[in-house]
Amino acid sequence: MPSDPPQPDTFVSTQGAAKRCGVSRRTMLRWVSAGVIPGLRSAGGRWRIRARDLETYLAERTTGSDLRAIDRSAASGARIVVVDDDVVHAEAPEALLRVVAPQATVGVARDGFDAGLLFGVLRPHLVFLDIEMPELDGIEVARRARASETLEHMAIVVVSGRLTPEREEVLRGLGIDRIWQKPIEPPRIVALLDELGLRKTTGVISGERA
Repeated sequence: MPSDPPQPDTFVSTQGAAKRCGVSRRTMLRWVSAGVIPGLRSAGGRWRIRARDLETYLAERTTGSDLRAIDRSAASGARIVVVDDDVVHAEAPEALLRVVAPQATVGVARDGFDAGLLFGVLRPHLVFLDIEMPELDGIEVARRARASETLEHMAIVVVSGRLTPEREEVLRGLGIDRIWQKPIEPPRIVALLDELGLRKTTGVISGERA
């Protein structure tokens, strides 16, 4: 999960930048090497990233998304996130959730990177998570979420069109709550919301943590 921002006039290592962004060091190295984030090589050949460049990148990634519009403290109902890089597969459950759970705060992330940011902002009760995404796949997103104490309450439903017995075994080992084949039938989503108590308009949401 993303870490706190460093001082703007300092340099950070690729490991520190990766932690700040909620991605692996390998992913960060690819971003720096490709010029996605400006970096400088030290005399020893190691990459260093200016903190202000890193924060500019983060700001650009979140501008225009729903991250800045979400205020977790003002969300009195359920908090739900849909993570999918396929627009159609992301928009369909999002639209359904806004109809069947109008009191819920619904966030959408298009990749694993944005998912980590959104989890940190929203601390959702429920996540619908695709597996195959660029840079940071759903399995790694789930692994990091399960390692985070602040997200221990979060129910994860993995949704994929390419499930294999090997993948399902890994997912079950991570404690994934549900593993569903795409496309998702609307009644299945509604039934899960009711099971978790996420369509309530008042009172304590099932699984909520202080």
